Amino acid sequence: MAKVLRLAQDVQAQAQTIFKRRKKLMAKVLRCRDVGMDCDFVAQAETEEEILQLAAAHARMVHNMREIPAEVITAVRAAVREIQSSHDSL
Repeated sequence: MAKVLRLAQDVQAQAQTIFKRRKKLMAKVLRCRDVGMDCDFVAQAETEEEILQLAAAHARMVHNMREIPAEVITAVRAAVREIQSSHDSL
């Protein structure tokens, strides 16, 4: 019984390691066009927070948005997608 429990714990630990590696290999991407704008801007970052910062800076500079309305932030969050990161590897 102890061997089975130890094996189950090892399998769980391996699964968590694989999940963490896989998550690290994923990046976030946002296309301005996916938020309804006629714009080819694409932001890519490791986290949603970084994407939001990039999107806010872009909105201010290119679309002259001094303030970002809550509904735009909601639309941006909904438009963020995960993609395979090109700079990480197992």
